[in-house]
This record gives sequence, structure tokens and C-alpha cells, in this order.
Amino acid sequence: MRLAHHHIEKRLAAGARELTMTCPEREQLLQAYHQAVAAYANAVSELKHANRDQFPRQFAMADAAREKCDRLREKIDLHRVTHGC
Repeated sequence: MRLAHHHIEKRLAAGARELTMTCPEREQLLQAYHQAVAAYANAVSELKHANRDQFPRQFAMADAAREKCDRLREKIDLHRVTHGC
């Protein structure tokens, strides 16, 4: 029983090390996503200040920012599936 317990502890410790290791690609994707979400939030916020003439352009900018967030989120999800991090 003692040997099994030791084996479990070793596996848990190895798993904890894997979780704390950073993946440069993952970090880059998360940073890009963070920036894209901030840009999207800013673009949406600007809609309330847009007049009738500015609104279509501002709305298109907000929509483009949302699409960029969506694409980055898909890349993050794919990275998680393929790399496990």
C-alpha cells in the first residue's frame, strides 16, 4: 500500500509541474486575445458617442473587432486541443 501511495504522489507532483510550465505560443495567443477583447470593448463603448453619420462606420469597426476576438478564441481552443495546455 505504501508503494502505491508513493506512486500516486509522484504522478500528482509531475502533473502539477506540467500545469505550471508555460507555453510561449499559448502565452502569445492569450496576450493577443486580451488585447483584442480590450479593443472590442473600446469599440463598443465608442458606439454610444457616435452620431448618426458615424454610427455605421463605428458599428463596422466594433463588428470587425468582435470577429478578431472570435478568430483568436478559435486559435486558443485549437491550441488547447492539440497541445493540451
